[in-house]
Amino acid sequence: MADIYADATRFPDSKYFSPATRKLIKARDEAHSRFVDFESDNYGVLRDDYRRVAEAADERAAREAIKDGRDPLAGEPQVDRVDRLRPRVLGAARELVTEVKRADVAAVRAVKGEAVNVLAAAEAESTAAGERYIAAWNAMQAAREEYGRALNLRTWALAWTIPGVSPDFAGQVDMPHTAFGRRAQDIDGRDVWGAAEVAKIEESFAQAAEPLPDPMVEVRRTDGSPVGRMKASHAAHFISRDEAELVHPEEMPDYLMRSAT
Repeated sequence: MADIYADATRFPDSKYFSPATRKLIKARDEAHSRFVDFESDNYGVLRDDYRRVAEAADERAAREAIKDGRDPLAGEPQVDRVDRLRPRVLGAARELVTEVKRADVAAVRAVKGEAVNVLAAAEAESTAAGERYIAAWNAMQAAREEYGRALNLRTWALAWTIPGVSPDFAGQVDMPHTAFGRRAQDIDGRDVWGAAEVAKIEESFAQAAEPLPDPMVEVRRTDGSPVGRMKASHAAHFISRDEAELVHPEEMPDYLMRSAT
């Protein structure tokens, strides 16, 4: 856009600077706002393809005038208008850029002189924030371990509600895990933390609470009784006591097969 730009140096919050420096930064910002407003108001004249756009606008206006029965040559053409205004608009824009640069140089010089003071304030803030971070991290880790222990008990209790399943209690497990004993992970296999971890784990327990299949299976009793059919959960109980065996192992659900062997 006619190579007219008004870049301004970005600074942190003005609260870190002296009143005099804040005043210079404010003056620079106001100068920049004046340029931005002028640029926005006169974009049609400042843009590099201003003449092509004006010619297209004039052509559209002439066509509309013919359709409406008006004089297509009445009024000032857009091309004439932008040609007439462009030198003054360019001059004004360039002077506004000069004002921004001048104000920016003054602000930069003042900020540079106070950088040591800002550094001292930043060191104090970062030290205090670091201490809060450590405390929050330790609290989070403690809460996560407490969550893991509660999940361990929940997993054991859930397993005991399943017919034919009665595993030993695993002891104190601090790492949170899903109802299926796995880490909570996202769709790409990455471990998740915080609310996402809890959501994944709760979702797994909701899935685990759904009724499990307990089909009829064919078993052969080891005491010589005739082959018969019974629920898989009952069969798993007898198989675990070596009192029966499956005639067709593929009939036994996986979750009961593990407890039966």
